[in-house]
Amino acid sequence: MGRKTLKSKENTSELVKLANEDLEFIFNRGKGRIFWKGKELTKGLGAYSSMRVKGIWYDSSQAIWKIESREENRFSVYAKWFFLPIYQKWRMEIIKNKILWKIDTKILEGVRPEIEQVNIMAVEGYNKWALSNGITGEFEDSYTKDYDILPFRYCYTSLDDPVINIKGKKLAPLYFRCIEGNGFKTLIENSDHFYKARMIQYQKVNNEVFSPERKFFKGEIKVE
Repeated sequence: MGRKTLKSKENTSELVKLANEDLEFIFNRGKGRIFWKGKELTKGLGAYSSMRVKGIWYDSSQAIWKIESREENRFSVYAKWFFLPIYQKWRMEIIKNKILWKIDTKILEGVRPEIEQVNIMAVEGYNKWALSNGITGEFEDSYTKDYDILPFRYCYTSLDDPVINIKGKKLAPLYFRCIEGNGFKTLIENSDHFYKARMIQYQKVNNEVFSPERKFFKGEIKVE
């Protein structure tokens, strides 16, 4: 993860696919699509990361991605944003009905994102959500046509062992767990009207000084 790595001639447009009998994950330039028994559970940006820097939002689909390594059940990719001195490295691994997701971040200059997120954009057929602390709720079929998404937010809280679970008719239950990641809170909301999706996220607000090179996030996505 540094300046030299961007000189790689690896094909940036190539898809990377992990699959077993029922679960499939397809990575394409900072977007991850999740399938269960041939049916897609994600839409739009799918599984992605995002950050707000100086009031502007950037997401992983806007970065330049390179494939570092890949094997039958795992791969590693890294990225650089066009106008930010920020690098990310993703390590993805599929084990039975789980996808393990690790993200490392490196900042080369004195930029500090105000907010950082790790997200899954799921299909609108999911209509119920639950947290590992027992709190539950339902998604409404309403989406903002404006920038203000706050009225469509259902939950923003800290959990000791964070797990978000969503369910829907004729859809496999989807679990998103944060295993490691200092300062992350669970966030559940509807997307805007363009995507019309369910958002399950982990978000952190950077109020303190942080290391420019760090293990950013470790989590797992489980489908049943």
